[in-house]
Amino acid sequence: MVELNEFNRELLEQAAAQMDVPSIGRVLELRRTSTRTDDVYQDGSLEPWVQWVSIHTGVPYGAHGVLHIGDLPDEGLPQIWETLSDRGVSSGVWGVLNGARRRADNCHFFVPDPWTFHERAHPESLHGLIALPRFLAKNRLHVVQGRLLRHGARLALAFANPRRLVGAMQQLPTILKMATRDPARAYVYFSAFEYLAAKRFAEMKRRHDPSFSVLFLNLLAHAQHYYWSPLDLSNNARMRYVLKYVDLALAEVFSALRDDEQLVVLNGFEQVNIAHDEPHHVYRQRDHLRFLRERLDVTPVSVDAHMTNDAHLIFETEGELERAVAALSSARVNGEPLFELQRYAEHRTKLFFRVCYGRPLPPNSDYQIEGRTFRFWDDFESLGTHTGRHAPSGTVYSTLPDIPDRVANHEVLKTISAYFGVPSWPVVPPAA
Repeated sequence: MVELNEFNRELLEQAAAQMDVPSIGRVLELRRTSTRTDDVYQDGSLEPWVQWVSIHTGVPYGAHGVLHIGDLPDEGLPQIWETLSDRGVSSGVWGVLNGARRRADNCHFFVPDPWTFHERAHPESLHGLIALPRFLAKNRLHVVQGRLLRHGARLALAFANPRRLVGAMQQLPTILKMATRDPARAYVYFSAFEYLAAKRFAEMKRRHDPSFSVLFLNLLAHAQHYYWSPLDLSNNARMRYVLKYVDLALAEVFSALRDDEQLVVLNGFEQVNIAHDEPHHVYRQRDHLRFLRERLDVTPVSVDAHMTNDAHLIFETEGELERAVAALSSARVNGEPLFELQRYAEHRTKLFFRVCYGRPLPPNSDYQIEGRTFRFWDDFESLGTHTGRHAPSGTVYSTLPDIPDRVANHEVLKTISAYFGVPSWPVVPPAA
């Protein structure tokens, strides 16, 4: 199962028509199923970390209740690899959002996403693959060079055998050329990283030969969010670059696929292009900890920064959390709230927060907290303007013989579980 996060079907078809991307073309030749979810964008439930939990557990958001990146489904609600493990079915899981190996003893290898910080890879030798992206997520703007080199070395060691890097090194001239030409070069690096991850996944799949394997890829979702303009790929070098690495990653999957195996490629849900809509800007704090100390006079025990403009904060006491909530709730830009907050009933010192303001701001903009005024651009930066937005429809390409033409998003696993002889999926009461 390849989880090609949020891909737009028409974009893949355009790439297959205009570019040399044979592996994308092979996927498009598979049987197509349409998916749908009732979750909506406004309440946050139409997010990838919500929808992939629905797919992995086989129940909708209303049952699993996981709303934010970095959070896990309740242990009483098994993920697909846990359920299969209980029935003696082996698996290998790579990069899935909001996932944990837990008690899946028959899961021979497991690599969590970089933002579920407390989860570790299995076997431990693979953990170096996510040490670098986790370090960069927490230290995006203030990188300590020594620590960066150390985590980079751990990434290289995670390949264990230098021969595994030979094919990847062939991409180095292309990577350096694009990084030199384009100041917005983050996509250059993470596209190359996910290609490396796909190569390592394919190798582990060959070695362990699991009955069920999963590879999560996020590079196209990010590119659609920020670089999907212009729509014509012939005039969009960034999207062509990313799509080429999507094709290379899929080629690694096909190289590791046995003739008797089934293949499922799905997006969880799709993005639609909004490049010509009213601009929505994405802002992120420059330094979470400095902001909290200097502007709010609070110091959390830890700050787990995520992929865009949100983070989890852990405080020593509930009183310190309440102090942070009061201050963050008062934050305003042009009279509108600056942050979205959520507390956790089961964890009274944990707080989720996200920059929710999205209107364009001039260079001299200010923001207010508890009656005090600060310069906005001293504490925040722009990640860009969205060119793609989440939509409730999705697509599955597969060789599965019994998958329906249309299915609810969370019901995709009913077909997969039936393939492995698991006749029904657990039914749980709605989350509180």
